[in-house]
Amino acid sequence: MNAGRRITQLIGSMQTAIEKFLDAAKNIHKDKEAAQCISPNITEDQIKSNFCRAVKVLSDGKKEIKILEIIVNSKLFSSNKKYIKSAEEEVEFLKTRKAHHIRQNIEKIQDQAEFLSMIQELDERIENEIRQINKMRDAENKKSALKAQIMRFIENLKNSDWQKFSEKMWLELCDSVKIYIDKMIFKFKNFREITIFND
Repeated sequence: MNAGRRITQLIGSMQTAIEKFLDAAKNIHKDKEAAQCISPNITEDQIKSNFCRAVKVLSDGKKEIKILEIIVNSKLFSSNKKYIKSAEEEVEFLKTRKAHHIRQNIEKIQDQAEFLSMIQELDERIENEIRQINKMRDAENKKSALKAQIMRFIENLKNSDWQKFSEKMWLELCDSVKIYIDKMIFKFKNFREITIFND
């Protein structure tokens, strides 16, 4: 199996894993307005209190932090720079090969139909490799951004004082909240939901 096909397969499996992980983030509702409660039955203080309870559940036993650290250090977030470098080397090899065939054609005229077909095939392979490199770089950037987001969340969770509400803690940890008659569902920036039932 040539390097290009192997890289394509690796990219496909890596992108599938990243896309599944990112799909969880896409499904999170971006509804920050819930913090400004206008319901006569639920006060802003109840939201703040329930949020602190949710943060306590999240940070109890530091289990969540350990899980997130394991995820961030897993193969899911390993760099694909060596595959990018391998693909870039393949592009350089193909370009060198193309230049060699062009020089040969100049020095000794060859069957032009065969020559043009070979050059076209090399151009297509080069373009395909460049597309794969761009996909890998895009995946690398997405992984880096997601890893940075999770690392910020871990740090913010470690530094949180769940006993007292602060706007800073809300902004650093909470993605959204859904308010129901009997409960609130807090969605955190680590893609986890915690349900807190109203007192």
